[in-house]
Amino acid sequence: MKRSNKILALLLSLAIIICAVAAVPVFAAGDTVYVKVSSSYGTPNCYMWNSSSDQNAGWPGVKMTDEGDGVYSYTPDKAYSKVIFNNGSSQTGDLSYPGANSIYLLDSDKWETYDPTAAEPVVSISKKDGSSFKTDTVTVTVTAKYADSAYYTVDGGAQVSFTDTADVTLGADTQIGSTVTLLVSATNKNGSVSSTATYTKKDPSASSDSTATTSKPLDGYFSTNPNGQVGKNTAISIDGSISDWDSSMLIAQGTANDDPRVYRPNSMYEVGIDLYALYAAYDSTNLYLMWEMTNVQDVVAPNDDYPLSQGTLWQTQELPFFIAVDTGDSDTAVGNKGGLAEGGTIWDSGMTFENGFNKLISINTKGGNGPWVYGGDEEGLNPVEILDASTSDIEMNFGKGILSKNVYGINGAYGEHNGRVPGDVADETADWVDFNTKGHKSASMDFFYEMSIPLDELEISVNDIETSGIGVMLVATMGKSPMDCLPGDLVMTDQAHLDDEAASQVHNSFEKSDEDNITVPFARVGKLLSGSTGGNDPSIPTTPTIPTTPSEPTEPTTPAESEPASSAPAEESTAPTQAPPAVVLLKGDADCDGVVNIRDATAIQKHVADIITLTEQGMANAEVDGNGILNVKDATFIQKTIAGIPTALL
Repeated sequence: MKRSNKILALLLSLAIIICAVAAVPVFAAGDTVYVKVSSSYGTPNCYMWNSSSDQNAGWPGVKMTDEGDGVYSYTPDKAYSKVIFNNGSSQTGDLSYPGANSIYLLDSDKWETYDPTAAEPVVSISKKDGSSFKTDTVTVTVTAKYADSAYYTVDGGAQVSFTDTADVTLGADTQIGSTVTLLVSATNKNGSVSSTATYTKKDPSASSDSTATTSKPLDGYFSTNPNGQVGKNTAISIDGSISDWDSSMLIAQGTANDDPRVYRPNSMYEVGIDLYALYAAYDSTNLYLMWEMTNVQDVVAPNDDYPLSQGTLWQTQELPFFIAVDTGDSDTAVGNKGGLAEGGTIWDSGMTFENGFNKLISINTKGGNGPWVYGGDEEGLNPVEILDASTSDIEMNFGKGILSKNVYGINGAYGEHNGRVPGDVADETADWVDFNTKGHKSASMDFFYEMSIPLDELEISVNDIETSGIGVMLVATMGKSPMDCLPGDLVMTDQAHLDDEAASQVHNSFEKSDEDNITVPFARVGKLLSGSTGGNDPSIPTTPTIPTTPSEPTEPTTPAESEPASSAPAEESTAPTQAPPAVVLLKGDADCDGVVNIRDATAIQKHVADIITLTEQGMANAEVDGNGILNVKDATFIQKTIAGIPTALL
């Protein structure tokens, strides 16, 4: 009898467990799940699953629908039991579904029952309050959600009813210098809400050039607005195909194999971030940009497999890229070089600009977070967010392969082991090659991004572009610092050879943590600045010509094949050499050829690294910073002087 009771008890326990498992709630088809996030979070994604082979979509999931007031919704097409909310870079834990019409409050980390019919209406206006326009009219989209009725008025005029959304044309009867006010209001059984925005109409023929005086672009294989090219007036489809683009749209040319990794003795295992070329187009609606990125590690460091096997940036990395746009309107310029008024830089990016600009656009290399559009605050100092992913109409896509038929750069990696020293990309006598002739697989290793930016989000018109022109700068970042930019600037690698002690990652490049002030002018779109002919030197062709009979380059070696005298930075690895008492003939002329250029900086770096030995006269000329010691600081001093960065000597 006792045995029978035990069996009965066991069966009852199993039945209870089975019932409990069966009672676990699931997202049924037609259920809607909600999440509430802060305004800075961006548009969340909803990732749902039952098992590794049963998901609503690949990671990071499906973008949710903006319901207003920080609430986003998603309705699955089948039943799921688990969910993760994420914005592409941060995410919740694995959440279990508590039941239909539930909302997850991200800030307080809890579920609550949610009834959208009990919510007050939500209204929004697409164009930021207080902004301006330079066209005859401007179109603004107004939206009302959960509303039984909604209307808008212009300058207090007649109420115009609408449902869900409406496009409102403003400015037709507004005088230049005057304002126009838009009010939108909505009502339901739970209450009424309204929102107001005021815009200033500006003279379309007036512009104030906000471009600061900066150093000239890099010479040699780099080029800005080559042959006077300023982009093309044509529409581009943002579809991940490069077919709409052509070489006439090239506005900034960089080089391959100049990302910070190559200047370190041991860090080619890091992710390569190497901008190569920037293109532009525009029409009456959008500014279009496309940029090429290269990865020639298959030639210079094939044994370091990580970047070769892990895919492109949009497959593997969540990195911020920034696009600064100079519209020439001083009234809306972002001051303080783009830095924050209280110190530091936006997103802790480590970047500032000498060139004035009006809008800063940030995107995520994976495309799952952003974009964000920033402008200047009322004091013209701090960049402030104007639009985010839920309000901006910026589109981005990407694809394998690039438009450029050649991939030019300096051969070699692993830093001074193979003669790679900061500033060498400005040396036209370096070991320049077309990597495509060295076995580089451009079609599979190189890739591109393309983007459309609505002109109204930049507060300009196509007439502004063609009459006055705009400036563009693209910056790729990683960690807390820029890695590369187009147009190119030597500051991108000025400390690439040093250990990243700031991040406690001594095997990585300090370029991931240093601060970079970009001094080269922006590339122009639509029209060059007055007095500019485009390009850096009319004698330099758009497509660089590699000498037909160069000396055969030495095959690059890795640290395993050729150990350096020391793995410390060049400045620390060799004892400083006292400058000899020879008479200085020309300050900075380290190679004694009668001119001061980047070759002198390179010669000093090679001398300090014991790669070459300068003559006594060369050492006397090379000590330029006035401290009586010849070291890497003298090379940096010359680089900055050549780049136009103010220095106290020379």
